[in-house]
Amino acid sequence: MRLASLGAVLKSILTHMGGVKASADMKMSHEQLEGSAGGPILRRQTREFGVVDEVNKNSGMILRIVLQDRDIGLPLLVLISQIRHKVLFEHESSQIKLIGNLYDLCNSLLLQLVEFLGSFNVGNKMYADRYQALIPNIDELVDPGNFGMDPDIAFSLGRPLIAAANVDVFGGGRREKDEDGEGEMNDGEGCDGDGDVCENMKPWQLSSDEMVTTCGLVLPPNSDEGKVLSKSLYEIFWSLKSYDIYFPETRYADEQFRLKSQVEGLSKKKPEGEKEARNLKAEIRAINGVIAKLEVEQKDQKEHVEFVRNHVDGIKGEFLSDLNADLVAQNFSHSFITLCIYPRCLFSPEDAQFCR
Repeated sequence: MRLASLGAVLKSILTHMGGVKASADMKMSHEQLEGSAGGPILRRQTREFGVVDEVNKNSGMILRIVLQDRDIGLPLLVLISQIRHKVLFEHESSQIKLIGNLYDLCNSLLLQLVEFLGSFNVGNKMYADRYQALIPNIDELVDPGNFGMDPDIAFSLGRPLIAAANVDVFGGGRREKDEDGEGEMNDGEGCDGDGDVCENMKPWQLSSDEMVTTCGLVLPPNSDEGKVLSKSLYEIFWSLKSYDIYFPETRYADEQFRLKSQVEGLSKKKPEGEKEARNLKAEIRAINGVIAKLEVEQKDQKEHVEFVRNHVDGIKGEFLSDLNADLVAQNFSHSFITLCIYPRCLFSPEDAQFCR
């Protein structure tokens, strides 16, 4: 009961101060789910049907600074992750509905925390550095003898860092931007501006020692899974998200049409009084601003998806080339579904969309 109360309070804080709602708590339509594969502006517009709550930026900034403190944010993430696992397999109660509700609460809270901590105005170097300092290396997160997180949570936390450390995979300025138009982590040109990756970001590069160790924990070389599922395929699967591989062109077009129709309707209104006229102009100006940002976001994502898919097409021949062909033919589907598709489908609606 105490867990449920504390979880509800923290979820409310993240919603009202941070402006982040857990998608797992929403009954998302097909349009909303498809819109979740777009950039942050499209996601907010489709998720909230254009009715976006105003959030005090100062309160959100203070909350982010507090939660990015390694002595607060990291223990909170680890504890919720461990409780999520413990509730499912070690809870003293035999009531399935209670266990399910507690698990859903932990999972929903984790999704909110991951989205809030991992999405920010990354042109602000302070936030980017604090986030990088908050998250331990991926192998430490997954190691049962260390933090013991499930891979789905660990990779969700690490994706902003993985994207920043692998410009060859995710591109430079084409990477996902926040609602203010800033690039993710840095502008993709490396810490020194010439494409070199910062020393503290190297553990997040694909095929780094830390990544190899992480894959080795999940795919031991002598295990059945390790013989039919390559480390390169596993890490690329968990490193990408829907934004990287799917361009929701129809959703962008529909949302822009809806906003333009809204502007047209407002333009035909006859204001009564000077104050109403000013408010009407301000509303039209705000909507036109969203339309302009959506157009830029649409162009950026289209280029980004083409870049990422071209890269994956170029390396896909290496995914299974070093494995025994007969074993792969017999057991690959089972191992891939068990270790990749199934856990990611259950983590969040957006991850299920990625696996579709």
